[in-house]
Amino acid sequence: MLNPRLSEWGWTTTWVGDVQLRVDALGVRADGQADPYVVDLEFSTYDVEPPRVRFVLPDPYGQQPTSTSIWWPQFEGAPPFEFALHHSYPFENGTRPEQLVCFSHSRDYYYSGHSPQPGQRWQQGSHTVAATLTRLRHVLTAPYYQGPSGADPL
Repeated sequence: MLNPRLSEWGWTTTWVGDVQLRVDALGVRADGQADPYVVDLEFSTYDVEPPRVRFVLPDPYGQQPTSTSIWWPQFEGAPPFEFALHHSYPFENGTRPEQLVCFSHSRDYYYSGHSPQPGQRWQQGSHTVAATLTRLRHVLTAPYYQGPSGADPL
């Protein structure tokens, strides 16, 4: 089960192929204003590893937004779990820098040189995509969520 509270949050999901899920999410500011985001979850190694998590453009679907885009969220402060958002992260495997939604319920976290504490590490059969979505919802809500990073439509 993805997460029984998605509709309560105003979020919807659509499968895009066999292992890719589009999540239409909302970021909610302190004043209650809601901003739309599209999150791409890729499940090719789930549940051995968590899904890959990326913020993407709605159209054309799947492309990475610019760092000044309305589709790239801005965060401030520290939630009760380690979280960071990197528009261009230099992964250790030598590939070109890519986006990193950095928390232990996102697959790319484990390929970025991080060393999670035992209590943070993804646990196959115990952790689920519901936990991934719940953590995303947590950071897409005030006081952490501050709004879009810019006004660029891409």
